[in-house]
Amino acid sequence: MSLRTPEWFAPLDRWWLPAVGQDLARNVTPLGLDGQDRLHLTCSTRVWQIQTRLLEQPLTTRVNRCTPQTVAGIVAHVAGQR
Repeated sequence: MSLRTPEWFAPLDRWWLPAVGQDLARNVTPLGLDGQDRLHLTCSTRVWQIQTRLLEQPLTTRVNRCTPQTVAGIVAHVAGQR
């Protein structure tokens, strides 16, 4: 799967940390957007992946408040298992 990183994507600390907070930002990293504008994330553990999936709607809303492009949803992967 090919992911793209729009111009606003970097630096991450400009939008990711304000959107998700320090704990989640420390364990979950954005990878890029797919063709359906879903934000793909890599999670440090399966527990963080589950937590991210449970919080998909509120996280999507918070990310959309911090970015100039509308993200359609979130897809969480465990690091190394994509």
